[in-house]
Amino acid sequence: MGRATITRDDWELLRLAPLSVGLGIIAADPAGPEVMEREIDRLRVMLHTTAGADRRDLVHEVAASLVAGSGNDRLPPRWSERDPASARADAAAEAVRVCRRVTEVLHQRASIEEDLAFRRWLYDLARGVARATRKQAFLGLIGGSVVTPAEQHELDALAAALELELDLRSGVVLRV
Repeated sequence: MGRATITRDDWELLRLAPLSVGLGIIAADPAGPEVMEREIDRLRVMLHTTAGADRRDLVHEVAASLVAGSGNDRLPPRWSERDPASARADAAAEAVRVCRRVTEVLHQRASIEEDLAFRRWLYDLARGVARATRKQAFLGLIGGSVVTPAEQHELDALAAALELELDLRSGVVLRV
């Protein structure tokens, strides 16, 4: 597929997707500012790791362009001060919509290998953000859960939008 073979709009959609899935998970169950900061840091580390990998494929190209900051790096709908709950719901729903559109674009324009790799990568990013920290734990360490029910619901919605079948216990992609 490569950047040269896709439209500008499709490229921007592919670049928006990693940010969108990260924000969708954060929006699904916002914990405090410290937890949100750790989740954002996890997304940043995952993007940098992918961008620095010794590979040349669509996943690497998108990650590298995000890390380099080229293009339009706007996030999906901002959380408003007036109605944060509604804005969070919008962000979570937007992440699912973006994943549906990305899946359509990949099915039309990418090889089977690139299509699968990119959709798996988006899910892995979302899962990594969800697993960034324990929520509702004493001192952030004792008890609590790694992935909350609201985050799991968003992960399931993202997996469906990405047309991925998961092992329900591990969250690992089984089939596409």
